[in-house]
Formats: sequence, C-alpha cells, structure tokens
Amino acid sequence: MPGLEQILASDYTLILAGLFLLALGAESLVHGAVSLALRLRVSPLLVGITIVAWGTSTPELIVSVNASMSGNYGIAGGNVVGSNIFNILLILGVVALSSPITAPPRSISRDGLFALAATGLFIWLALKQPTLGFNEGVLFLAVLAAMALFAYEVSLPVFYDLSDEDVHLLYQTILEAVNEIQSAG
Repeated sequence: MPGLEQILASDYTLILAGLFLLALGAESLVHGAVSLALRLRVSPLLVGITIVAWGTSTPELIVSVNASMSGNYGIAGGNVVGSNIFNILLILGVVALSSPITAPPRSISRDGLFALAATGLFIWLALKQPTLGFNEGVLFLAVLAAMALFAYEVSLPVFYDLSDEDVHLLYQTILEAVNEIQSAG
C-alpha cells in the first residue's frame, strides 16, 4: 500500500500536469479565438465574452454540476461565486499589472452592465429563495443567450467592412502582440 508521501507526490504530479495542459489549451484557445473573430469579421471582444468565456468556464461547469449531483450544493454555488470574484479581482488585476487592458469604453460599459445585471439577478434570486432550480436555470440561460445575441448584433459593424488584406494584417498584428505578451510573462 502506498504511503502518504507517494500519494502526495502523485497528487502534485497530476496537478502540475493539469496546469501544463491548461496553459497549453489556453494558448490554443486564444489563437483560435482571434482567428475566428477575424474570419467572421466580428469584434475580438465579442469572441472573448462568448467563446473564450464559455471555453474557460467549462471546467467550472463540470465541477459545479458534479458537486450538485452528488449533493455538495455549497461547492457548486461557492465555485460560481468564487470564480467570478477571482476572475474580476485577481485575473483583471494581474493582466492590468502586466499589460494595459484596452477596449472601447462603450463596449466595457455595456458588457460591465451585463455582468452587473447578471450578478444582481443572482443575488436577488438567491436572497428571495433558498434554492435555485429549473426555472431559475432557464432564466439564467435565456439572459445569457440574449446577452450573446445582443453583443453579436452590436459588434457586427465593427469589422464587417474590412477587406481580406486588412483582416489578415489585423490577424497577424494581434497574434504577434499575444506572442509578445506570452513570451514576456
């Protein structure tokens, strides 16, 4: 039977391997998202708040669903709340320290209002009743779909009129900037 030290070493190895694969996947996700945004001629911010956000939230979804299905409702809810706090404060903080975050103020205020509205909806429902169930899940998904559709409709004029050469140049410039940021960090 393995000793505690062997079990811990195995756990640490799995954690390090998972972090390595996560970093590799994140790099691929960024390159793919930039490429997709430019090929579809939509704003990279739109791709960030939809495809990238959904892709990076998939592990949280799996953890929360598994926790909820096994009766660990505190972990499911805590994962959602904790992840949002972590994303806003730590991730934006670290990114801002390493490189300025630039985006059109109109987009940030619009998307920030969606984030605030989603948080407000969650708080209101959680304070109103002790259990979030099927109806609340449908409501959350409907609001998410409406936000994504609205963001898509608003972002269409941004890149739609670009020529193929402009799209290629923009694509190369963004990928070079991403590579510089990654190599500097």
